[in-house]
Amino acid sequence: DELENQLNRRIKIIRCDNAKEYTSHEFDEWTKSLGIKAEYSAPYCQSQNGLAERAIQTINNTITAMLIESGLPKCYWADAARQAAFIWNSI
Repeated sequence: DELENQLNRRIKIIRCDNAKEYTSHEFDEWTKSLGIKAEYSAPYCQSQNGLAERAIQTINNTITAMLIESGLPKCYWADAARQAAFIWNSI
C-alpha cells in the first residue's frame, strides 16, 4: 500500500527468486488476495533476474563512491546503503 500510494500506481507483478519466504502458502495467498501475480526465476540462475542484479550492482557502486568521496570509514556502509537505495528509488 505504501509503495502504491507513493507512486500512485498499482502493483501487478512481483518478480522474485525461489527463496522459501516467497514460495510459502502464506505468500501465495497474500499475493492472490491483492490481485498480484508472482513470477519466479529458476533457482541459482542470476541471468534470469538481470534487472535486479544490475540494480544491486548500481547501488553497491553508489555506496562505494559515497564512502570514498566522503572519506568516511566502512562502518558507515549501512547508512550509505540506505541513502543509495533512497536515491535509486527516487529516480
